[in-house]
Formats: sequence, structure tokens, C-alpha cells
Amino acid sequence: MPGSNTTVHRIRLRGPWALEPTDAGDMPERTVRLPLQWAELVDFGARRVRLSRRFHRPTNLGPNDQVSVVVHDLPAGAQVGLNGTILEQQIPPPTKESVFGTPQLEPTNLLSVEFDVSTRSAAGDGTWGEVALLISSP
Repeated sequence: MPGSNTTVHRIRLRGPWALEPTDAGDMPERTVRLPLQWAELVDFGARRVRLSRRFHRPTNLGPNDQVSVVVHDLPAGAQVGLNGTILEQQIPPPTKESVFGTPQLEPTNLLSVEFDVSTRSAAGDGTWGEVALLISSP
């Protein structure tokens, strides 16, 4: 997480996201924008889902800038991946945001969040899906 002399810039990743089932092969993929109502995930009909979104590497990153992925109210047991690699959660402060350090970003990147829809312990019944890139510059 950023230190006291660090400038922080947040880029919200609202959409479009591909919503696809990971446990039912005959269900079609849908395009959604985040955040969305938790009920929309439940109504999708799959027990386990993957949300994925492509994004470009920010053009003004400096050599000392650090980029993290931040997910608000991440469901219990969820996996966050970047370009096919599962990201390790950094030690979070006592907040509702889960922070994941990222490896070197590619010119085009694929971010994914996969979880069991029946897990409501973190997401509750309201809206879900605040996802952002957090750029920390010294």
C-alpha cells in the first residue's frame, strides 16, 4: 500500500466486463458493467462465474510506479487473475478493499475475478463490483 509521501491515482474498471459461467457449458456469456446488483449475478443462473475485462497499460507509468488491483467486497474464496496468473492478495488493512500486487503490465492485459455466486459473506445483497487499478507514485 502507498506510503505517506506517495501520490495515488485510481482508475475504475467499470466495463465492459464479460460475465461467463465456469460450471455450465451451455450458458451464454453476457456483457455487464460494474458495479452491478448481486441479484443480477444470482439470476444469471450459474453457481460459479468469471468476470473478465481487458484494459491497456496506463501510458504515463514511471519506472518506480507500483500498480495494484483493488476489489471492494471481494467474495470469500474468490480468485483474481491477471493475464492468466492468479494474483496474491497483499496484507490488507482492516477495510472492505482487497488489494493485489501486479506483475509487470503488458500493453494489453486481461483481468479476471472468479467466485462462487452462493458466497454472500462478503458481498451481501446489494451492489457488487467496485474494481480499480491503484497507481502509486513516489
